[in-house]
Amino acid sequence: MTVAVVVPVYNAASVLPWSVPAILAQSGVSQWVFVDDGSTDDSATRLEALIGSHPSASVRRIRDNRGRAHARNRGIEAVAEADVAVFFDADVAPPPGTVEAFVRALSHTEAVAAVAPIHHLDPPNDLYGAYVRRGTRGLGATEEGTSVPWRYFVTAACAVTLEALREAGGFDERIRYGEDLALAVCLDAAYGPGALRSISIPVPMRDTSTLDRALADVHQFGRELRRLAREHPNALRVAGLPRWFPTAARWYPRPLGRIAASVGHRLGAHLPVPMQASVARWMLGETLMQSFAASRSAHTVSKAG
Repeated sequence: MTVAVVVPVYNAASVLPWSVPAILAQSGVSQWVFVDDGSTDDSATRLEALIGSHPSASVRRIRDNRGRAHARNRGIEAVAEADVAVFFDADVAPPPGTVEAFVRALSHTEAVAAVAPIHHLDPPNDLYGAYVRRGTRGLGATEEGTSVPWRYFVTAACAVTLEALREAGGFDERIRYGEDLALAVCLDAAYGPGALRSISIPVPMRDTSTLDRALADVHQFGRELRRLAREHPNALRVAGLPRWFPTAARWYPRPLGRIAASVGHRLGAHLPVPMQASVARWMLGETLMQSFAASRSAHTVSKAG
């Protein structure tokens, strides 16, 4: 099984000296492709210096920032002869044996993708930091090769067969945030449950969001989720959301949500840490519901116009 690694990079110069050596140290890889997605810092120059004369690693530059989906698709084109594409984000440092664990997970008959748990390092000292440290986020501890729901598929550290990627049409480049869910929706429709497997090696991530950045990302994700829900009947299920979520978003009292979010920002830091994590989780869920509802309104106005 031929394995290639694809890493999209955007303004990640500060973490590349930490992440790139760990990515290049992975065994069982035939090719590494780093795709600089129009960075405005010196990411591309630093990448080339870190890679040096490595015979199987290369840097591809995109002039303008076009998003992670586009960068990953350009990387997929460069490794088209491989059997498996392993994706790492530029802010993760996979421990030794991570790629080999992905390959073992993909040896299961039904498997077409595999995902690793993410371990956040240096979380911020705010509500979101409390949420990261104490909240249940993403894939928890599992045995290698365990079948897991598609909602745990995140491209920060994952592997997908090239055949499955071609079947899905690659990453949806219309989506700026949530492109991993969009791919998961297509893979779920094509291959069903049992096709996503876990590995047991936690992959450290250094660039953890602040609360404001996390809320902005969730807001964008809610807008993209509305589009996915219109185009794919399995999107909400794959995202792990209940059937009543669209109805709840439609009738959610938006002014009350804004007031409650303001109170959370003002008072949250004065609460005990366990309560801070709960407040952050609630604020993220409330933002998702608000943005999902707002995108529905915008779509309705657009159709009427």
